[in-house]
Amino acid sequence: MSTAPLDRATRAWAAVVAAFIAAYATVVYRQAGPLVVGIVCGAMVVGFLAWLGTTARRPADPAVALPPYLLTLALFLLHVLEEHEFDFAGRIAHAAHVSWSRHDFLLVIVLVGPALWIVGAVGLRRRHPLGNYLAWFIFAGMILGEPAHLLVFPLLEGGRYHYFPGMWTALLPMVPAVFGARRLLEGHRTAAR
Repeated sequence: MSTAPLDRATRAWAAVVAAFIAAYATVVYRQAGPLVVGIVCGAMVVGFLAWLGTTARRPADPAVALPPYLLTLALFLLHVLEEHEFDFAGRIAHAAHVSWSRHDFLLVIVLVGPALWIVGAVGLRRRHPLGNYLAWFIFAGMILGEPAHLLVFPLLEGGRYHYFPGMWTALLPMVPAVFGARRLLEGHRTAAR
């Protein structure tokens, strides 16, 4: 991890990202409760720390970062489609005893999320600090959050293992995310030398 100071623009973006994480966590907590906020916003924080320690100082090479990012995004959107079609929001709301509506799921996960990911792709291409943060966020989210669809969510309803919306496609975005995170780390280490 690099110890060089962040430039002024990156410090400003770090403040924006930190404020966004807090705001998004509040919205998700009110809608979906502590389980979902722990997974989503936990990944945001892990991504933030990874970004600060690596590509916040030396932005990733778009040729290295963009292909796994876009593949991760495409597979994540396929995963979100499965969640939507099989009422992930309703099932997680019932299992976690919260009131996460289909409308709130569509707004936060299907509309705001993909808009951020598109901004991330443009930012990565332009070597912008926000794009580099969003790459770390999506990679951390897929690596840390998607296994919950197989290991946690199926047991929430009655304690027996069974299908839970999103589990068929949960691990698909995890594969390019692991590859992408590894490429970001390798690129950072190479640039640091």
